[in-house]
Formats: sequence, structure tokens, C-alpha cells
Amino acid sequence: MTLRGLLALQTQRAEFRRLVEQLRKGEGLPALTGITEAARPFVIAALATGVKQPLLVIVEDETQANQMVESLKVFVDQPDDVLYLPDRDALPYERLISDALTAQQRMRAMIALTEQERNVIVVCSVRVLTQPVMPPQELSATLYTLQVGQEVDLTLMLEHLYNLLRACGGGGGTGAVQPSRWYC
Repeated sequence: MTLRGLLALQTQRAEFRRLVEQLRKGEGLPALTGITEAARPFVIAALATGVKQPLLVIVEDETQANQMVESLKVFVDQPDDVLYLPDRDALPYERLISDALTAQQRMRAMIALTEQERNVIVVCSVRVLTQPVMPPQELSATLYTLQVGQEVDLTLMLEHLYNLLRACGGGGGTGAVQPSRWYC
């Protein structure tokens, strides 16, 4: 079921247009009070449509984040543009291997936030914000995109990966990887 048509009703309201303009100008984040919990996904989807740039939505916990993602998908044109940024399943100092799906979801969401031309909504819990991550500009600079059938100069690719490892605090010529200051 989709409720996309309802967004047009909200985006036509004068108060809403003023709010979007205020957000675009970067005049601070206004306090949005009086919005019921059931109406939040609708208002957030309308804001994302109006601001036309990546939007980060922060909720109390992982359960609420998952619920918000599912609710937002009902209102947006492209449900694939609503992403969940999960909490880390293993802390950096724990000797546990992170779940591959969790790491993939985290990277996908963080990369989407750096792509200004995409109108994505990324939802996370408050706890996710306490975890160190690579700054967006540095993340963008480190991306290396490969296409199916593309010929790759392995020397350049390895040099790129080596420089990335050094930037994250690894390598250093000793052959040992140092603890990273950024985590995915």
C-alpha cells in the first residue's frame, strides 16, 4: 500500500513551504512540536520531498528506527531511498567479527548521506550517533566505484586501498594494522 499522493497536500501549505525554505537556507533547525507519533513519518517524508537533499532521522532506539523505516516507505516515491543505519553489532575493541549484512547496511546508509543529488532518508537510533565514523568528505574521497566489465589498473587500485588503510591509522610500513579511528 502506498500513500504518496498525500504528500502533495502537505507540501502546498504555506507554513510547510516556509519551514522548507528555512531548512534550505540553513537557518537552524526549528522545533517541530505538536506532531503526533503517528504523523511523524508523513511530516518527515514531506520534508524530504521539499528539501531535496539527504535527510537523517534520529529516533530513540533500534525498534523505533525499524518501524520508522517501514512507515516512511509508504509515503515516498522510491521506497529504496529510505535506508536504515543500524547500530554496530560488535564494538571496535571486542574480538568479534561484524555481521556482513550490518556492515553493508551501515556503509550503504553513510554513502547515501554523502550523495547530495539523492533524496534519501536515513533513519538511525540515538546510540548510532555516539559511534565514531569517517567524516563525509573523507568518505566521499575514499570511494572507489567499479562497474561490471570495467578494466581496472590493479596498481592504482592497490595504491588507493593502501592510502585508505594509512589514513585510517593502519599500515605505517610495519606490516601491522593499528587500531582505526573510524569505524563502519
